[in-house]
Amino acid sequence: MGFWSFLKTSEKALDAAADLVEAGANGIDALFFTAEEKSQASMDTIKLWIEIHKTLANESTAKSITRRILAVMIMGSAMLESLFAIGIYPYNPEWSAMVIKVLASQGVMIGSVTIFYFGYYAIKQIVGKK
Repeated sequence: MGFWSFLKTSEKALDAAADLVEAGANGIDALFFTAEEKSQASMDTIKLWIEIHKTLANESTAKSITRRILAVMIMGSAMLESLFAIGIYPYNPEWSAMVIKVLASQGVMIGSVTIFYFGYYAIKQIVGKK
């Protein structure tokens, strides 16, 4: 029977094989993000967003005041640029197009300020109704 002894397996080898199969199954499962996992991740993100804003809402430090001033400046300049582009269009469409191009290049900054300062209230109303 010494010739066939290589076919015998030990408990350690079986455990290692089982662990390998389990790790492979977990790896395959991690490749797919199901709808349930997506909705759970979204809810966790929204809850974290609301908690962050609850913490920041009562903050009156110099940093938060500076953020508010910067937000007002960014949104104010965006509104002025938009109004200028609309007002100048009948007289000089080229300038209006240039101002709109400049405004579009600031889109990420304007969008970030809008989401950070107004997104909390919108998400709070949506989650509150659900």
